[in-house]
Formats: sequence, structure tokens, C-alpha cells
Amino acid sequence: MRKYRLKGNGGFFMRDGWFAKGMTEVSENPRLFAKENYFGADALGVGCAMAKSIRYWMTVCGLVKEVRGIGTVLTEMGELIAQQDLYLEDLFSVWLLHIHAASSTEKATIWHLFFDTMPLGEFTREQMQEKLYQELLRYSGESEVSERSFTDDCNTFLRMYVDSQEEKEDPEDKKRSVFARLHLIQANYRGYRRERAVQERLPKEIVLVVLRRIMHEKQGESIENLLMCEHGPGKLLSLDRILLNEYLDELENNGYLRINRTAGLDMVYLSEEVPEEPEIMRRYYEKRPQQTYQGRNL
Repeated sequence: MRKYRLKGNGGFFMRDGWFAKGMTEVSENPRLFAKENYFGADALGVGCAMAKSIRYWMTVCGLVKEVRGIGTVLTEMGELIAQQDLYLEDLFSVWLLHIHAASSTEKATIWHLFFDTMPLGEFTREQMQEKLYQELLRYSGESEVSERSFTDDCNTFLRMYVDSQEEKEDPEDKKRSVFARLHLIQANYRGYRRERAVQERLPKEIVLVVLRRIMHEKQGESIENLLMCEHGPGKLLSLDRILLNEYLDELENNGYLRINRTAGLDMVYLSEEVPEEPEIMRRYYEKRPQQTYQGRNL
């Protein structure tokens, strides 16, 4: 039986501006989310329930962690994003948050199950809920789960990722989720569609981060498994076989990995030159085109 969690978000998705405000306040006060500070409600300018949701999402997305005797502090990734891209203007930063959330099996189970089990292509809300409910029972080993909490999480998930026509017409809408900018799920007149990632919107360094996570202790991995395995780039980043191979070829040309396609093996081997995950992030931020991204001195 595996641990799972429903409705830890309190029914709120992470809206534009919340991450920046949360990172800023946490960096100034590790006791931000303590009970004596009303769980951060006053400092964040929201109600207690929403403040708890902000804490939840910052944890699930890998921005903060709890340190005994101190409180809530920024992770190494959180510090880097706060310094380099506080307002998440660069999609690289949003992808980092996505891969943390979609990998959080115990804290954001519906998010994990969607990206791990829903195929690319069209689906209705009812089809999604029917599939994810069965997947949740299989995953958890339970015979039943709270249908209300499950349905609420499915609704929150769609509101968090769907890039609807209405949202496109108002890009300044502060109720819009930053994750809609990834264009991983689109609404249409039949329901929804899980889209393949767009290469121009997915930096190769994000693929490298995911590869390093699942391969750093392995001798090698087949391309087929990278496409289909849990937490792999195929599932987590919505890549099909063609696009995955294009990224692998590019990373091989950059010296980060080696591909053996002889005798139909199709095996991938990471180079010893692949840096640690935080260093991959630092190098990306250092070499990105000079634009007016706003960070914060911590």
C-alpha cells in the first residue's frame, strides 16, 4: 500500500504572483507559516486557507523545506529561482516546478497519476476522472477513496494546467496559473487534449535534469524505458518517441550522454561530465539570453 494525498491544496491552485510573494516572505521570515503568524495569512495578504495552500504548493514544487528548530526555508532550487527569476518569467523555472509537482507521488498524487498514466490525445473530464480513480485505487491499494476529495483534486488539476481561450485573451489575469503557460493541456469543444511538449518551449536542460534524476545510479537505460517509465522524460514532460530522440541527440552532441543504437539496442548512457542538478540550473540561468528577468538578493 502506497501513501497518497487528496486535497492537500485546499482546493486552490497556485496563481501568478503567489510563488514570488511566498519566496520573498519565506526568505525574510522562516516562521512565516507558524501558527503565531496566522499561518502566513497576514504577510501574504490572503486568508488562512489560502496561505496553507501556498505553503503546500511551495513544498510540492520544491521551493521550500521544513528545518527543525528554524521553520520554513528556501531549498537550494528555491534560492536560485528567487535570485534569478523571482516572477517565473522564464519557462525553464516553470518546468522545474512542474517536474517536482508531477513527481510528488505522496503529496500531489492526482498530479503524478495524470502525467504517469494519461496518454497524449483527447479526453473528457469524465474519462479522466474514471481512469484516474481506477489508477488511484490500484496505486494506493484501497478499495475506495473519498469521491468528493478526488473530484475536487481533478477539478483543481484542470484549472491549474488548462490553457483555455479565455485565459489567452487576458494574459494579465492574476487568477491564471503559471502552469497553463506550459501548454501541456488544452481545452476544446469536445473536452480536453493532452498535448505533446513544444520543443521551442522546453529547454533541453529540463530533459537533462529529469534524465539525471532517474539515471544517476544506473549504468544505462533503454530509450523505450525512458519513454514509458515512471518519472521518466516521456511521461513527465509529455514527449513522444520522435521528440525524445531529438532531445537525446542534442544532449549527445553537447557531450552529456552517449547513445548506442547498434543491433537495435537503443541504450542511453550518461556522461561523467553531467553536473549536479543545481549546477545544471545555474549554468542555464548564466547562459540564457540577456533579458529583464527580475530576481531578488537573498
